[in-house]
Amino acid sequence: MEKRIQKKKDEYFEVFTDCVGGKLSKYEMRVSPKKADDGTTYWTATFSSIPGCVGGGDTPEDAVKEAMENLTVYTEFLKESNT
Repeated sequence: MEKRIQKKKDEYFEVFTDCVGGKLSKYEMRVSPKKADDGTTYWTATFSSIPGCVGGGDTPEDAVKEAMENLTVYTEFLKESNT
């Protein structure tokens, strides 16, 4: 599966990945810092067009990695269900 991440601006990235029928799909991902109740900072990566497909971690890289893993699960589900 081909995946490519391209910085768009500030916290926003474009993610390109194979999807149904071998077509390349584009998703926008936002990576942003958040404050936990204890004052520590953690990072989230979200796809605005795929509610619930998110990633999180101690670093932006960790959040992106987890979000990309979840995007893979999502796109594989689409392929299997032929949606």
